[in-house]
Amino acid sequence: MSSLQRSWDLKRVYLVIGAFEITGFGPDDAMSISPESDKIEHEAGADGEVTASRSNDRRHVVTINVMQTGAGFRDLAALSKSQDDADSIEPLAFMIRDLNTGTVVKSRYATFLNNPEIGFGKAAASIEFRIMLPSPDIEIGSSIV
Repeated sequence: MSSLQRSWDLKRVYLVIGAFEITGFGPDDAMSISPESDKIEHEAGADGEVTASRSNDRRHVVTINVMQTGAGFRDLAALSKSQDDADSIEPLAFMIRDLNTGTVVKSRYATFLNNPEIGFGKAAASIEFRIMLPSPDIEIGSSIV
């Protein structure tokens, strides 16, 4: 008999970039991934006829939130700096593996989009890093997107 209750544990979601397993996530969303473009684009002609075109843009942006006091912040900052300091853009291996749902996101071409905004206040802040995956392999449960 199947249980009606499901469980979620962020500690069963692993994020690895380069040689680092990233930990020390912020208090809200730890990470998210979103497509850079809609998969179907619509264009209306002057007479109202609509054409749907499939987009071949497979880029996805990963947003990662870490506490500025944690190891994840130091690791992500070091990885971002290594890309900044290199003579050419050196992509990094990237993987999210969610043992709760079976979702896996992989890419060999991760690049940092920007340096994070860093705040200095009365409490430690959550710091956001954004990473571009040009054509990731995404497996949601048992289906590939």
